[in-house]
Amino acid sequence: MHSPPKPLVHTSGKPSEGDLTLLVQPPQQQPPPQRPLRPRRSCCSRRPSPRCLAAAAAVLLLLCFHWERPVGDINAGGMAATDARFVYEGRWLRGESSAEADWPCSSVRFAVGTGGRTTAAVTLVWSGVRVRLNATVHDGEGGVLAAHTLKAPAWDVPFLGPHRAKLPLPEAAAEVRLRKLSCAAPFQMGIGQVLTASKVSFHGLVLEGGAVVGDTAPQPPARRLQVIGASDTAGFCVDGSEKEAFWQSALYGWARSNCDFAYPALLGRRLGASVSVQGQASIGLTQNAMASQPYLVGPAAMPTLFARTLLTDARHPWPARGDLAPADRDLAPGDPREIEIESSPHLVVTSLGGNDYNHQGGDTPSNASFTAASAAFTDSLFERYANPELVVIHICGMGSPAEAAFDPDNNRCRPCPHVRDATTAYVAANPTRRVHYLLVPCNGSVVDDVGDIGCNGHKNRLGQAQVADFLEPRIRSIMGW
Repeated sequence: MHSPPKPLVHTSGKPSEGDLTLLVQPPQQQPPPQRPLRPRRSCCSRRPSPRCLAAAAAVLLLLCFHWERPVGDINAGGMAATDARFVYEGRWLRGESSAEADWPCSSVRFAVGTGGRTTAAVTLVWSGVRVRLNATVHDGEGGVLAAHTLKAPAWDVPFLGPHRAKLPLPEAAAEVRLRKLSCAAPFQMGIGQVLTASKVSFHGLVLEGGAVVGDTAPQPPARRLQVIGASDTAGFCVDGSEKEAFWQSALYGWARSNCDFAYPALLGRRLGASVSVQGQASIGLTQNAMASQPYLVGPAAMPTLFARTLLTDARHPWPARGDLAPADRDLAPGDPREIEIESSPHLVVTSLGGNDYNHQGGDTPSNASFTAASAAFTDSLFERYANPELVVIHICGMGSPAEAAFDPDNNRCRPCPHVRDATTAYVAANPTRRVHYLLVPCNGSVVDDVGDIGCNGHKNRLGQAQVADFLEPRIRSIMGW
């Protein structure tokens, strides 16, 4: 038998309420025997199991590669992207049955008719991830009858695509234009490359409700404009809000970008010119933004990226002198699957230097090194197009007084003395070439901070229109347009 438990008495010396405490000790019992537990592994253990490795590999495959269903036969009820009645502007890569583009403002146009039917419509067939497109329906005079914004998913959803967008055609519809709004690399060309690029694949269209496609392709504009630059040129954050948090614009900036309402596209419409844009946020001439951390933006600056058909794919160099661009190495010259793209432009506008001299922690190029890089890039433009009448305009600025308040290390006019000196030196060394410099002031006379700023300190539609207002008369004067 167990002896009765002994009371434990606690006292502080002077009796008080609750001073006497009785603790009863239960009989001592042996704990039940425990079975040895088998150690469990997790994916975070030092040596992950084969099952964890396979699961991780499957997730990476789903996130880093684009998977979608087959398109099917489009020609039965419409026409595939290889049809000669499509007119492509910008840089496109043609495949056996589709055309791909990732540079912003790349566009495709085709003529349509309704036959007087109110049910007429075209269904656009396309693919992409983190892609925004502007589909506009025009009348015979070029007026916009309807506009639709098409948006792809933000993340890869296996076997979701291709996407089909039905566009009702107003009775007076004569032409449809599809233009890419988003930047090619939403998460830049550094570590962000592991995610799918913002690349649109255009497969063609399907006709519905009595709609017809013109027998011939629309005539391209007589003037040709090419614009090369960084975020402002690409239309980054044009549709964003000034009050938006930085992380929101960093993660969803592609959904706020709108090249169709950036100054290059606005100038194209006002000047009656086709537009080819090579623009990407954070890109520079000699170095990209935050060059000391190349894993963020990537080491390749614009002179390297400019030579590509697709910004995010180095396998396909852009042909010089407006040659035909085959889709791959296996197509022989003259193959009907080739596509004529980007004839020699009449005017090239560059806006480079801002990222070379901002966001660098003081490690910026010297005036001499920037001048040498600018001269080499300008030479490459004249050599590429071999057009003695080519005009090149280097622009700089486009800032506003509020920039310093938003980001002290983002002064868009900081590089302008270097851009000016580089242009002056080039003109002196090449007097027969038509090269000009234009400063877009940052003092509030152009972008005045009154309802003209989008997300992440970039210009919205109004701010971009203000820049186009400033540039248009000066370009007309230089070009005689």
